[in-house]
Amino acid sequence: MKTKLALITAVVGLFAMTSCKHAPSEDTTKAVTEFETAWGTLGSSATAWGEELKATAAKCTEHCAMHDSMKMDGMDEAAISKCTEMATACKNDKAAMDAMWTEFETFSASWTEATTAFGEWKSKMAT
Repeated sequence: MKTKLALITAVVGLFAMTSCKHAPSEDTTKAVTEFETAWGTLGSSATAWGEELKATAAKCTEHCAMHDSMKMDGMDEAAISKCTEMATACKNDKAAMDAMWTEFETFSASWTEATTAFGEWKSKMAT
């Protein structure tokens, strides 16, 4: 009889433990909310920086196009040399800007993936 009572108590206890859903603690909920706020702020800053980078890269492209279309007929050798030097520097700067933009696009894609994963995790935590 004692064995049956112990077995019944164990089974009832097992069902009780598996059917309970514990919500996250208030501290955990607060920490997640603070993290989400900081994450959003950082994301907004990164987006603003990306827009600034894109505008700067566009200006660089425009400036390089101006150098490429410059007519050097009738200029003396020193002026031609200086213009060529400036055009080379401009092309190097444009290449660096293009590389930065590519890196930003990669970062932006991974940021979006991480944000989505966080949102999915947070929704699971709430249930």
